[in-house]
Amino acid sequence: MKTWSYAAAFGLATWGFGASHADTGIMPKPPGGFDPFKSKVEVAPRLSAAAKPHLIIAAQIARREGHDIRFYATVQTSGGVATAAGAVSTTPTLTGTWTLYREEGKRWKSIQSGNILVRDRERFPLKISYSTDAAARLKLELRTHSSNAVVAGKPIAVPQLLYVVKYRLLEWKVKSGKTADESAAAQNSINYANAYFNLGFETLPEYRHHQRLLASDYFTWQVSYRCVNWLERTFPTNAAAAEFMNSLPPFTNKRLSLR
Repeated sequence: MKTWSYAAAFGLATWGFGASHADTGIMPKPPGGFDPFKSKVEVAPRLSAAAKPHLIIAAQIARREGHDIRFYATVQTSGGVATAAGAVSTTPTLTGTWTLYREEGKRWKSIQSGNILVRDRERFPLKISYSTDAAARLKLELRTHSSNAVVAGKPIAVPQLLYVVKYRLLEWKVKSGKTADESAAAQNSINYANAYFNLGFETLPEYRHHQRLLASDYFTWQVSYRCVNWLERTFPTNAAAAEFMNSLPPFTNKRLSLR
């Protein structure tokens, strides 16, 4: 009985020693002296989508120049290449495409496109000309070949083409008439004065009663008018602008321009 108890106790002690030895966590070193606990392992960082090399729009503007819309943009590179040290190298030369869209209803329609090449640390000036007299809402989009990244600029609204008529009349001019009816004379002076006044002219209306001994009395009326400063009116079509210019009083200085 004593011998069995001793053997059982010895067996438990031996088993416990083996379990303790297995949990020490000591691993043998491989050949060559490599020790994972002493060696530093460098892993290249994983680039986010924003850090990958791609083309971006640094600046953009659109304006009307006569019958054409000029769209100007500055394109440059962004992002870089990850290295093992965790740094980001300079962006390489990138190629891609640009596309100019015009809003039509609820969708964007491509109206022009082309290729583009931008070198590192350089700014590429992009100039696009689009012919239309109507108002337009335009958007520029860039696509980089290497990363297939797409960058779109904010939409820009350009107003429709306007025909601008500028006019002025420095010296006083007179519109006059004669009638036997006093009320007609008064009404004519008022009507012409209002017409010139609506054009922006200074006006001086008047009418007079002329008495004669051997003949019937008569009445004269006149309106003096002038415009020292340049005035302007805008029209959506050339025909409307021409009609207005033809309606201006004689000797009026007139100029037609596009905006």
